[in-house]
Amino acid sequence: MTAAARRLAGWGAGALLLAALCLSLPLCTRRALPPGVGLSPAPGALLAALGGSRGILAEAAWFRLNGLQREGRLAELSLLTDFIVALDPSNVEAWTFMAWNLAYNVSADAATPEARWRWVRAGIELLGRGLRANPGDPTLLRQLGWVWEHKVGGGVPDPALPGGYPPETLELRARAAALPPPPDAAAFAAFLGAPPDWASPACRALHCYARAGHARDTLRALTLWLGALPPARRAALLPCFRRAVLAAWPELPPDQAERCRAVARELLRAHPGDPALQTLLKETAP
Repeated sequence: MTAAARRLAGWGAGALLLAALCLSLPLCTRRALPPGVGLSPAPGALLAALGGSRGILAEAAWFRLNGLQREGRLAELSLLTDFIVALDPSNVEAWTFMAWNLAYNVSADAATPEARWRWVRAGIELLGRGLRANPGDPTLLRQLGWVWEHKVGGGVPDPALPGGYPPETLELRARAAALPPPPDAAAFAAFLGAPPDWASPACRALHCYARAGHARDTLRALTLWLGALPPARRAALLPCFRRAVLAAWPELPPDQAERCRAVARELLRAHPGDPALQTLLKETAP
């Protein structure tokens, strides 16, 4: 066989393999697998054989993914997402979309608190996998921080509600409190200048935002966490609060800047004479 014939045969085999995989996408989403279940060895070997054709298959998988979303078959997306992230682990959009979908859409359809937490945690773990594939990616870190702050933590507490949050959020917060700290817990404690509270979703969000370098998000999460702490535990974090405000200050619109000064004044009333707060109010004076 000539070299040209061998190349033609190789391209033909690759095209047939790609077509078979594309046609199999509807079949491989007929049954949803538990979140975190990866590709089996056989599909993994097929994907490795595709080489440069992975981009074409990824497009087909995304098309199928959109179809599943339109059909409301949200749980089935987990298996197809494993295909997509295996095809292109550097595709940050794939990681963020599916993590959001698991933590919000799929968890909302869960029938029990245990199932709801399982899907929220699956979204968190998916973002963790994405960060292992894309270390330090700011988009993934920011998405993970938002899941912690908004979905698990419930954002700003409502004083009209018992415990400050709806029962579903209180359930998520209680279950999340049992999770272990991240591997860089010691480095984060050095950044704070105080021990982190890993039972607090706002602290977990702050950890993500600080790693991502998002100054305004970092300030928001730190302010939320400070508001939930008793004064005795809050005092050691006030120098960090000053640093966070100054880091975000150039980006803050006037109303948010004034809100930061108001928070600093409120904290100063609770901590009279604190040097970090006094210095901050002087540094941010109009």
